Amino acid sequence: MPAAALARRRRIGGACLLLAPLVMLVADAVGVLGGDDAFWAWSVGMWISLLLFLAAILEVVHQLAPRADRFGLAFGALAIVGLFTAATMQGVFRVQYVLEEQAAGMGDIPIVMATSIAPGILFPLSLLVLAIGLGRTRVLGRLPAGALALGAILFPAGRFIIGDLRISVASDALMLVGLLPLGLRAWWEGRTPLS
Repeated sequence: MPAAALARRRRIGGACLLLAPLVMLVADAVGVLGGDDAFWAWSVGMWISLLLFLAAILEVVHQLAPRADRFGLAFGALAIVGLFTAATMQGVFRVQYVLEEQAAGMGDIPIVMATSIAPGILFPLSLLVLAIGLGRTRVLGRLPAGALALGAILFPAGRFIIGDLRISVASDALMLVGLLPLGLRAWWEGRTPLS
């Protein structure tokens, strides 16, 4: 791969490592402050964030490659499956919102649960494992790796287990703190093409 193309990918990956949790944080904060009236802003913001996380996860895998290539690929792939499912869930939530009572039980249909909801947990679980791997391989310092791990743990707690968007805001902030060093590293390394 030409050095300029690699540098461009690193800058994009670095930007997404910062933007993905930041957009999620803003979306969840809007959801907390606006309540039901902010549903569309929250849902579309979450969807955009999940798409940005795709490039962010690819950059995490890239940064793990020199020290834990197979580990990064395996859990990066699982995280991507979870991201696609979570993005699909946002579509399901918007359809459910529009159809209101007609689709209120959509999540209770086994095929919808199995294909459009349940695999979404792979994103935070894989992110948790990747955070542990990033810390153990010293690709990321212990404090940012811990923040990322705690953010991954709080992700399903705020969204599904407890269902409190304030917990989701804390999760987003912790993920941002954890991914910040990786994003800055990718951005700065991508500014000067490697020879």
